[in-house]
Amino acid sequence: MMPCVLGVDIGTTTVKAVLFDAAGHSLASAQAEYPTYRPERFRAEQEPDDWWLTLAGLLRQLLGAADGRHRVAAVGVSSQAPGLVPLGADGKPLCRALIWMDRRADLEAAEIGSALGERRVAEYSLNRPDSFYTAAKLLWFKRHRPKLYARTRFVVQTNGYINYRLTGTIGMDAAHAGITQLFDVPRGGWAGDVLDAFGLSAHMLPPVHPCGAIVGAVTAEAAAATGLPAGTPVVAGTVDGAAAALEAGVTQPGVAAEMSGTSSVLVTSSRQDRVSPAFISMPHALPGQTLRLAAMSTAGASLKWLRDQLCRERSAADGYAFLNAEAESAPRRNDLIFLPYMAGERSPIWDSDARGVFFGLSLGTTRGDMIRAVMEGTAFALRHNIDIMERDGERLGTLRLLGGTAKSSLWNRIKADILNRELEVLDGSEGAPLGAAMLAGIAVGLYPDAAHVLTHVRRSRQTVVPGGDMEPFYARKFALYKSLYEQNAASFKALSRLIGEE
Repeated sequence: MMPCVLGVDIGTTTVKAVLFDAAGHSLASAQAEYPTYRPERFRAEQEPDDWWLTLAGLLRQLLGAADGRHRVAAVGVSSQAPGLVPLGADGKPLCRALIWMDRRADLEAAEIGSALGERRVAEYSLNRPDSFYTAAKLLWFKRHRPKLYARTRFVVQTNGYINYRLTGTIGMDAAHAGITQLFDVPRGGWAGDVLDAFGLSAHMLPPVHPCGAIVGAVTAEAAAATGLPAGTPVVAGTVDGAAAALEAGVTQPGVAAEMSGTSSVLVTSSRQDRVSPAFISMPHALPGQTLRLAAMSTAGASLKWLRDQLCRERSAADGYAFLNAEAESAPRRNDLIFLPYMAGERSPIWDSDARGVFFGLSLGTTRGDMIRAVMEGTAFALRHNIDIMERDGERLGTLRLLGGTAKSSLWNRIKADILNRELEVLDGSEGAPLGAAMLAGIAVGLYPDAAHVLTHVRRSRQTVVPGGDMEPFYARKFALYKSLYEQNAASFKALSRLIGEE
C-alpha cells in the first residue's frame, strides 16, 4: 500500500480532515461543524469532546471511504489558538474550553501589563498584553474558578487535547506555546518570573516540542474510535495560521497570505525582534522563523451570522450560495457601511468593547446590500491592517488568499478593488490541513522538506485584478469606515458599561 499523511485542522467552527499522498495532493477530505457557546457577552466556549467526537466520526467516514490502496503514515493536527483547556489528573476536561474569541479576561490582561510593564511583556512574549492570550485567561480562571483551578493538572491547547486523545501524551507545540504569553520566546522556555508574579503553577504547563517532532503514536483506544491504525506516528502540530502560512508558501519575506474562515488572519514572515502593538508575533511552524499576523475576529463569522439569520431553512452550502447571489444582484456603489466587530476586534484596534454596526440603513436597503456591506466591511478591515503593516516597514509583495471565504469570487473581487492590488487565489486550497500534513510527512520522511512540497504540488493560481473604476469610491468609503470606529469608540465602551459585566 502507498503511504499517505493525514492533516487535521480544528478550527473555530469546523473540523476538517484531509488525506494527502506522497506528492502532497489531496486524496479525500471531510469536514463538519460544532457549536460555540456564549453564556454571556464577551464569552466564547467550546466543549473539547465536541472536537474529538466530531473528528473521530469524520475519520471513520474518511478512512472507510478510502480506496484501500493507501496507508496513513503519520498525522498532523493544527488548530485555532490560543485558548485554555484545563485537564484534571484523569486527563478529562474540567470545563468548557475558553477559546481565542473569549474576551472575559480584559481586567487580568491589564493587570499583567501594569504589574510587569508592557516593555517586559513585549520582551518575553513579543506581543502586547491582551485577553486574547492564555495568560490572562488562566489568571481569570484561577480567580473566578478556584476549585477547578485547584484540580487542574495540565493546561493544553486545542490541538494538544486532540493529540492527547490520539496518543495519551500531554504536550504543546512551540507555535502554540509562543502565543500563550506564558512562554519566553527568545529564550525558549516557560517564563518563570511571570508565573511567579501571579502565583501561577508551572507544573500545569506541559512539555514544549518543535512543531514537526513526533510526540507519540495512535493508541489502541484511539484506533478503535477513529479507524486510524494503532501505532501511527503523531507530530506536535501547530497553530492554524502557521499551518496555512506553510501551505501558502509564506516561508520568506515578500510573500503574504490572508487565511480567512471564521476569523481572518493576514500573515507574513518577519524579523523576530520587531514588536508592534497592532499585530501578533508568533513562531513559525518552521524552526528559526517568526510570523507577523494581523488577526481580525469575525470575517466569515459575520457572514455566517447573516446566513443563520436570513437562511435558517437552507443547508450551509445552499445558504452561502444564496448570499453570494443576493450580493451579486446589489449595486456596486451604495451608501451602506458595515463595521465587522461582531465579537470585539483584535488587529489593529484591539478593542473588546467594539461592536458590529450597519451604518446608512434606509427603507431602500435590500438584503443584497447588507450582504455586500458585510463583504466590504471585512475587506476594509484587511486594508486597515495592510496599511499599518506597510507603514511599519513590512514588504507585502504577493498577497495570496486561502480559506473558506476565498471560495467566493465576488468577495475576492471586492477585496481586490478595496485593496487596489492584484491578489492570488490558490485553486484547490485545503488550507491549514496541508500545512499540518507537511509537518507530519517531513517527520516520517515522506517529504524531504517543506520546499519540496511547495515546489511539487502544482496548484494553479487565479489572479484577481482590481477593476480600477471603484478605487476612488472605495478610498472615500474606507475613510468613512475608519472614522466610524474612531467616532464611536467611546460609545462602545459606554454600551458595555450599560450592560454590565461580572
